[in-house]
Amino acid sequence: MISVYSIIWTICNCSLMAFFLMLFRRKTSFLRKYGTSSLILLSICCTVRLILPIEFPNHQFIIHDSVIMPKIQGTYQHYLYLLTFKKYVIGIWLAGTILSVLIYLGRYLFILSIIHNNAILAEDHVNAILKSLDSECPMKVYIAPDASVPITAGIRNPNIYLPENPYDDKDLYYIILHEYSHWKRKDIRKKVLLYLLSSLMWWNPFIYLLRTEYIQLLEFNCDYTLSKHFSDRETVEYLQSMYNTQVFLEKSKKHLKTDTTAMEFIGTRRHRHSTIRQRFSLLAYGREQGHRRMKVILILLILIWMSASYYLLPQPYYAPPVDEILLLDNDNYFSEENMEIEGYSDNDYSLILNGGTEKTSFHVDNEKPDDRNSLKYVNLIKIRKKTVAFIKKLYNNIIY
Repeated sequence: MISVYSIIWTICNCSLMAFFLMLFRRKTSFLRKYGTSSLILLSICCTVRLILPIEFPNHQFIIHDSVIMPKIQGTYQHYLYLLTFKKYVIGIWLAGTILSVLIYLGRYLFILSIIHNNAILAEDHVNAILKSLDSECPMKVYIAPDASVPITAGIRNPNIYLPENPYDDKDLYYIILHEYSHWKRKDIRKKVLLYLLSSLMWWNPFIYLLRTEYIQLLEFNCDYTLSKHFSDRETVEYLQSMYNTQVFLEKSKKHLKTDTTAMEFIGTRRHRHSTIRQRFSLLAYGREQGHRRMKVILILLILIWMSASYYLLPQPYYAPPVDEILLLDNDNYFSEENMEIEGYSDNDYSLILNGGTEKTSFHVDNEKPDDRNSLKYVNLIKIRKKTVAFIKKLYNNIIY
C-alpha cells in the first residue's frame, strides 16, 4: 500500500541516494579505485524506490520518531492534502506524464529529422571501418552537416552521424569504435527508457538528477570497456580524438543539443568540460587494481540500504504533556449502567446520564434504532454535529 509516510520515506531515501550518486560520480579517485558498478547499482535502487513508494504494514518495523518526521510530515502533508480527491491527483499526474512524453518525443523526432534528412552516406572507406569492427552490424555511417559532435541516433534503425570536420583516419577509427560500443551495449535504449521514466515521474525532482548522473556513467563505462583492450599508444590516440572533437566543437558555430536523443562522443551541454576532464583523467591514469573486497562491501551496503528502506518505516510519535492528561473519577464514565436513550419519534432521541442528572435531545436523520436502551446502538448511529457538540460539553461538565 501507499501512504503519506511511505511517500515521505521514499523521498528521503531517494534524495540521499541521488546525493551520494552525484557526490561519488564526480570523485575521480573513487571511480579509479572502485569503478562504476556500485554507482550503477545505487542508481538502479534509487529508480526502483521511486517507482515503488510502497509499504508492507504486516512486515515492517515502525520507528517512532518525535523530532524529524513530524516536521517533515507537517511540510509535505500540507501540500498532499490540498488535493483531496484521488481522481484529481491521478488526472494531474496523467496530464503531466502525457505532456512530458509528447515534449520528449517531439524533440526526439524533430532533432532526428534535422540530422537524418540532411545527412549523406559517408565514403566507402569510412563505412569500411565500421564493417571491420563487425561485419554484421546493420548500422551505417553518415555525414550530417547539422550535427555538432559525432553521435549514434535511432532506436529501431540506429546509425552513426559525423559532423563535417576534417577527421583523420585515426580519429575516425576511435570515434566509430566508441559509437559502435554504445550500440553494442544498447545504451541508446537505456537512455530513451530513462527519459521516458523521468516523464512518468515528472513531479519528482530527484529523477532528473538521477538521469543526468546515470547518463554520465554510461559514458564512463563505454570508455572503460574500450580502454581495457587498449595499449598505452592506443589510449593516447583515443584521448587525442576526443580532444580534436572538442576543438572542432569550440570552433563550430553549430551547437545543436543532441544529448536527449542520441549517444554523443562528447557532450554538447555546458557541463561537458568537467565531464571531459574526468574522462581524460580516468583514461590517462587508469583504474587502480585491488580494492575488490571494498567493492563487495559497497555493493552489500547498497543492498542492505535498499532492503532496510522497505523494512523500516519512521512514523511521527506524539505524546501529550503529563500536565494535560485528565483522569475521570470512577463514578463519572459512560457505560450501559449510567447511560440511557429515550426516543420520542423515529428520528428524535434523548441521551440520559447518571440517572437523569444530565440530559439532552438530539436528532438523527434516516436512522431508526432497533434497541434504544443498548450501548451498542450508540456505537452504530452516526452522530451529527449537534450531538458531538453536546458530548464535548457534557464531558467538560463531568470533568470540571
